[in-house]
Amino acid sequence: MKTRKLGQKTIEFLKNFIDENEGLIFYLINPYGYIKQSIGGIPYYAYRNLERGKYIKYNKSKKRCDLTKKGKQEVSKIIIKNKIDKAKWDKKWRILIFDIPETKRKFRDNLRKSLIDIGFYQLQKSVWVFPYDVLNYLYDIIPGFREGDWFQYIEADKISSEDKLKERFGLI
Repeated sequence: MKTRKLGQKTIEFLKNFIDENEGLIFYLINPYGYIKQSIGGIPYYAYRNLERGKYIKYNKSKKRCDLTKKGKQEVSKIIIKNKIDKAKWDKKWRILIFDIPETKRKFRDNLRKSLIDIGFYQLQKSVWVFPYDVLNYLYDIIPGFREGDWFQYIEADKISSEDKLKERFGLI
């Protein structure tokens, strides 16, 4: 099944929704009620995209929409991005190294997409770098993430290509 990519307007809607409801985000959420109260065409458009993309599902018995597993992962990514935008760099690099077997190719491909979505930079084929501490968030976004199995998470004070990385992440 082809995965549907969220448009910029839909992502903006989700950001606004998360900002207003962050404390409730992992509980029973009712985006449909929020959308009904909103003004303009974007919320309805966003609702339809979220429904078509299988990010939310309407629960007929409870008469509300709930986030699906896929929706919760997307919300986690957006929360991480929002926190990163506000974060101050502590001059440490986070390096994620993984060696996932070929039999788990789909998982590996989804992992790469998630890392790109968060903002990681691919240093080498299975070596990714990021300037902010996101270890705890990786458990939320990547189902099956456990340090030590296929993953190594390293904090480093210096990397040989540091100037290039600082420029890439806008830390200069």
